[in-house]
Amino acid sequence: MLPFLRSGDFVIASRLFIAVSIDDLVLVRHPEYGHIIKRVAKTCPKKGLWLQGDGEQSVTSEQIGWISLAQVDAKALFFIKNKSVKHRGE
Repeated sequence: MLPFLRSGDFVIASRLFIAVSIDDLVLVRHPEYGHIIKRVAKTCPKKGLWLQGDGEQSVTSEQIGWISLAQVDAKALFFIKNKSVKHRGE
């Protein structure tokens, strides 16, 4: 989820959520990529969620495919940025 989330950042997520909306960050179980955090780009009642990453090197939406709501383990609620970790370009 670079550049929004970086190594060392903390994500506070909840398994108890009522709805998932466009731009939410979700933790999903993907059969090929394991547990991943992605941003919701589209929702469809019949297909589920279409996810995207924020970074150029992210797994593409096409590679991920549609994700069912049953694959969503949690919805991100808060983010704690790790200020002590320096990243390239900073």
